[in-house]
Amino acid sequence: RLSSTLGFEGAARLHEAMTLDIEETVIESQLQLEWHIAGDLEDPWARARKGLVVEQAGGDLGNRIAVALGKHGLAIGTDSPTTTKEALISASQSKSDLILGPSNDGGCWLIGCNCDVSTIFENMVWSVETVHEELKRRAHNMGFSVTVIERGFDIDDPSDLDLLETQLAILPPSVAPNTREMLRTIHGQ
Repeated sequence: RLSSTLGFEGAARLHEAMTLDIEETVIESQLQLEWHIAGDLEDPWARARKGLVVEQAGGDLGNRIAVALGKHGLAIGTDSPTTTKEALISASQSKSDLILGPSNDGGCWLIGCNCDVSTIFENMVWSVETVHEELKRRAHNMGFSVTVIERGFDIDDPSDLDLLETQLAILPPSVAPNTREMLRTIHGQ
């Protein structure tokens, strides 16, 4: 969706920068890093990743998240470059069954668990503004404990770029340095 504003090459370059920022943040947090990648695991992009690289599970998004999480883990996308190590550490220290990081668009920038919560994701409608609330509702109805961590945002469409640039202007320069540089390049600065 970002290619409508940035072009395919610009969107790909921004994605790479956001990926590097997420990768660096996870490493700084000293959490185990595991990439679930759809596509060729021998691709130079996949091989350049730090941490374990595995093939992404098939099925819908809920199944892919459930498999990636297993019975204990955190799942974050590469489209949340302002994620801080403090937020990841906070999420990793939660003892709740389900950990959610709500995003600006009603979804989640982080989903974590401390037990098998895969049933929560069954027949879930994703990419709508009710995802976060629906996950909480399902978890409570199924008897799972839930912790909601700090609100964040993810970059899904062109309107999110303005929010990203506003956030980067007030955050310390150490947050999302690769994304910052790529945005400067895209803007010709």
